[in-house]
Amino acid sequence: MCHFHTGNANEGSQLYRNALQVLTDSKCMPLDDNVMEKMIDLPELLHLVGRSVMKTLHQHTLISDGNVPEEDATIYSLWWEYRAAKDGSEKKTDILKQLSDEMWRRINLDGRVQFIGVILFGPVKGPKILKSFRSPVVNDWQCYKSMIKLFEGECGSINTECGDKAFRALANLCNNKVSLTAAKEAFGAACMVKM
Repeated sequence: MCHFHTGNANEGSQLYRNALQVLTDSKCMPLDDNVMEKMIDLPELLHLVGRSVMKTLHQHTLISDGNVPEEDATIYSLWWEYRAAKDGSEKKTDILKQLSDEMWRRINLDGRVQFIGVILFGPVKGPKILKSFRSPVVNDWQCYKSMIKLFEGECGSINTECGDKAFRALANLCNNKVSLTAAKEAFGAACMVKM
């Protein structure tokens, strides 16, 4: 653990970037508060560079270096605000509610998309097919636009900030020649289930 008696924002930034890089590169270490506190002494770092500078550094480091996918920027921003809010404050409660709502919305969307894959392709092939990457993303743009419209009609709007996986899955339905009739049936089944 590094202990700074004096320093500047560059030293703090480098320490923070190093810790985040270790976490980002690790396949077995989740990015959570306990791990972060073991990697860096956050109170010392905050003292070193100041809380407002640290918030800016944190957001800039995570997002601009590509360590956090763009679709997760809102989650990380809310998480940081939650950590920074005073314990027991109304603000902390409000931020936690926002974070909870956003997480449940994403979990709900991901669960529905996964269920659609299971309905159409089975429990083994479904997730693999829906998550596959290819270039171009989709061959039939008319099918893709129709699939999005159909999904949103049955399941609700897909937020572009966190809908990348859903959009990719819908493109993969077209790429795997799923008919709109079969898709409508799967969307209806997946979206009538309460999650």
